[in-house]
Amino acid sequence: MSERIQELLNRAQNGDESAMGELQSMFFSEENEDVPQSVIRLGQEYSSKCGYCDTRQGSTSYGMTAESLTVTDYQQMIDRGWRRSGGWMYYPNRKESCCCLYTIRLDVNAFVASRNQHKVINRMNRYLATGVAKQPPIEKTEQAAEKDIKPSVDVKEMMKLIITSLEKVAQKNQELGAFLSTCEENWRDLVKVAPGKMKIPGNFACNIAVVLEGLPVGASDLAGSLCDELMASGVEGCTHENGFVNLQRDKNEPREIENKKKKQKTKEEKPTEKKHELIVQLIDSEFDEEEYQVYKRYQMSVHGDKESKLSEASYTNFLCHSPLIYRLDGKLIAVGVVDVLPSCLSSVYFFYDPDYSFLEWGVFSALSEIDWVKKCGIEGLHHYYMGYYIQTCPKMKYKGQYKPSELLCPYSLTWQPLSQVVQLIEREPHAKLSDVPDFVMDESEIEETKKNVTLLLSGRPVRYKDITKAGKQVLDKILPQIIHRVGPKLSQSLHISRIAYVQLWRYRSKLAIDRQEAIS
Repeated sequence: MSERIQELLNRAQNGDESAMGELQSMFFSEENEDVPQSVIRLGQEYSSKCGYCDTRQGSTSYGMTAESLTVTDYQQMIDRGWRRSGGWMYYPNRKESCCCLYTIRLDVNAFVASRNQHKVINRMNRYLATGVAKQPPIEKTEQAAEKDIKPSVDVKEMMKLIITSLEKVAQKNQELGAFLSTCEENWRDLVKVAPGKMKIPGNFACNIAVVLEGLPVGASDLAGSLCDELMASGVEGCTHENGFVNLQRDKNEPREIENKKKKQKTKEEKPTEKKHELIVQLIDSEFDEEEYQVYKRYQMSVHGDKESKLSEASYTNFLCHSPLIYRLDGKLIAVGVVDVLPSCLSSVYFFYDPDYSFLEWGVFSALSEIDWVKKCGIEGLHHYYMGYYIQTCPKMKYKGQYKPSELLCPYSLTWQPLSQVVQLIEREPHAKLSDVPDFVMDESEIEETKKNVTLLLSGRPVRYKDITKAGKQVLDKILPQIIHRVGPKLSQSLHISRIAYVQLWRYRSKLAIDRQEAIS
């Protein structure tokens, strides 16, 4: 029978109408009036050069094209590890790829910007207010005044004492000890001890509980434990507040410097009118010439692409979807391509005018998109998806700086805190991230799911269960793969319009005839 099907396919490709009719009768046993919503064209597994590392092995993915896709179905797909590039949907084969890709997301309601991220925001605000991006240097007179105030205790000696005390704290707390031993930077280099904000002799402040991001213990708890160790070492007047460890000054000390600063604040002039205005808007998805020109400049300047390869068609197919645009004084300077889904904002791509690269758009755009999710007011939408996280690739690993992030375990399909699994994936790049059993469909589940898979033949929807035995012989080679990759629920929601072996979509005019007409 399979040889007969192949013969009919070959004849149909050459325009044989009788072959078209016979194929129609073989695959349809009854009509089905379901209306398709998500329509996909099945692809296949393919290999390509890895864009994240220099190894020759390359990456392997399974791909398919979405002719149309509902937001609900797409949400389910990215929650199983799928991503898109234009209308092309792809799912990485992690075991056959050099780099292991984990889907990463952030709950915006729990997000707290780091010190470096605040600096980027401040740089943008400074530029908008003054037209200058960099922080102006401190006046020499103020620097000189600060140097005149010398503490009665040596700063270096105090720093050594605090580091020693923190090491003792870590010895008593195994979780903290493990965290400090695996810090990306030497945590001892992050310890800063300085005179307290009032610049009174003998008054110190230590920032260690603040600068250590991703602590397994609360900053206040760590600062409290550090105070206990310092006092045990003979340091008096040690307190903590908001993650800082303070050596309190004598209350009878003079407050001349504090009073002087207060007077200076009262003399400050009111802020002048802003030099620039930045407007961020989410607009309808359509081709825009202005966006396209910014995209070309970005690709040529940042990625070294040739202008001849950056056609309007390629831009439209790749990126022309749901742009979040940034206008400075009315001029378009950046575009974020995003997908607004039922429970998340998914970041697809970002490009900007190279003339404004000094504003650190990579960080600022992510913070803007996080802020959009916080303020959108859409019930249930509180996650920000950043694509794939790769532990071994710096240009993908940075996504972990938006905390607290979660990684999707590709085996159990559960979300795990990045802070809890980062050491595991450093040791085992393709590791399973949770103790939850793997999501595996047995043969009986696949067979039951196949019955309700919908195919589109010449625009007509038909269920697998309504297809004749001959048609099922062909489909049985294909459907288990897609069912396994998208899951049972989504398999019954998607409508498959193209199949590798049954290319009936090419013959639209005659495939609408029913079984009786075909037989006659």
